[in-house]
Amino acid sequence: MGEPMTGCLPVSTQSGWKVRGPVFVVAVLLAAGCQSDTPSVDTSVSAYRDRMLAQDAAPAASAPAVDVPGVGRDPVARPAPGQSGLPERTALPTGPATTTQPAPAEVLAEVPDPSEAPAVFQQRLEKLRREQATQPDQRVVRNYERVVAQANEYLKKVSLPRQLPLSLSECIQRALSNKLHDPHRGV
Repeated sequence: MGEPMTGCLPVSTQSGWKVRGPVFVVAVLLAAGCQSDTPSVDTSVSAYRDRMLAQDAAPAASAPAVDVPGVGRDPVARPAPGQSGLPERTALPTGPATTTQPAPAEVLAEVPDPSEAPAVFQQRLEKLRREQATQPDQRVVRNYERVVAQANEYLKKVSLPRQLPLSLSECIQRALSNKLHDPHRGV
């Protein structure tokens, strides 16, 4: 016990166990890495929305002009490498051509957060009522009223009594830890 150890430094020998320097350093680094100051989820979601909206509002003129295949031309079906003798031909489109993409604000409005969904559904219903007020047949409004009622009922069923706002990394970490400790799998 009195001989010096090469490559490892003993940290404690009072209780009969030795913690070697590299192991101690790794343990300290792991402990320091496990501590995190996670910002509020609301602020990170708001920051994400702001970035997406700003990115969408930014002019696309700064992008260099690149010849993208298929843009501005008819779709083309190219032969497989083994059939290089065949000519290219006009492709048959399988769906309607889309020329624009929805703005991020439109996507966020169409897929509301479950905590905000009842208010969003009510706003949509009021807008539909205003649009359909001049129509003699109010089936569209009545159908959407039923959809809103069913959606709100579903949201009540799936809501939990205790809700925690989590970041994506926290959700993944919890999902993995619950999967590892699943009582039904016997792990």
